[in-house]
Amino acid sequence: YAAPNPSVGGLSPPIYTGSSSRSHLGVNHPVLASFLCPIAQLAEFKEDPNEGQKKLANRKISMTANEFPALLWSGKPPGGDYDDEAMTEGLLQG
Repeated sequence: YAAPNPSVGGLSPPIYTGSSSRSHLGVNHPVLASFLCPIAQLAEFKEDPNEGQKKLANRKISMTANEFPALLWSGKPPGGDYDDEAMTEGLLQG
C-alpha cells in the first residue's frame, strides 16, 4: 500500500479519482513520483519535489533499468533509510 500511514489516511491526492484516465499516476503523482525516483537522485528530488517531479516527467532525471527506484529501500518514506556508504542495507525491504 502506498499511503505513508494507512491507519491515519490515504494518499493525497488520491490515486483513484473515478476517472478511467491514468494520466495522474506514476511520475505525475507527487507521492508515487518520490517512490519511483532513482535512489541516486532522491536527495535532489527531495530538495524541490515539484521540480523533481517535472524532471522525472521530462526525463531530466533518468529512470533506467540500471537505476533502482527509492521504493526498494526501507524507510518512511521509502528510501528514507538509504545510505550511500552502505547501499545494500535496507535494499528490497521497502
